[in-house]
Amino acid sequence: MLRLIAAAAALAVSLIGAADASNLSNAQARKVLPSTDARTLAPVLRNAGYYPEIIEMEGRESIAIRHEGDVIMLRPRVCNPNCTGLLMVVVMEGSAPSQAINAYNQQTPATMAYTFSGATILSRYLIADHGITAGTFLVNLDVFNKTVRKWTQNRNSRNAMSVSLLSSLTPDDIDRDTEAFITAVRKRGELISGRVAADY
Repeated sequence: MLRLIAAAAALAVSLIGAADASNLSNAQARKVLPSTDARTLAPVLRNAGYYPEIIEMEGRESIAIRHEGDVIMLRPRVCNPNCTGLLMVVVMEGSAPSQAINAYNQQTPATMAYTFSGATILSRYLIADHGITAGTFLVNLDVFNKTVRKWTQNRNSRNAMSVSLLSSLTPDDIDRDTEAFITAVRKRGELISGRVAADY
């Protein structure tokens, strides 16, 4: 029985790990997406092997993707009709020390780590003005997922991120929409990607 459970778990992990742009045909990968809204991205994610959940928060749809114990949240952003993008975030309860945040940000320039109101946030922003291909979207999601894995590995091994007596800082330029989104995610425990221990 244990072997059957272990085999099923290994299969599930391999299926999740196989979700990426390479699962799309060349024509699917080159398709230009008209927007970054949940209804546009969900079919692309399913075709690539992900299992997206469309979640309404604050009257807007977002997507949750669960992967290896983390929840990657995708939030469409539009500042005007010619300006579109996608915010990718992972929210973890607990504030990481500033030294850990700084080390991560120096090693991972495409993803930003910061603390906000007692939580640690990993964030990546995808600019999609004038459209973005399905393949490019999935590559960006895969890169973000790998940077989340990097944080998790460093957090668990405690080798690259050491203790700091300084408190973590919140970026000065965090916008109200992002603040509201993170606050809404934190109110739903099932969307939290674990807890950051302050003693690493």
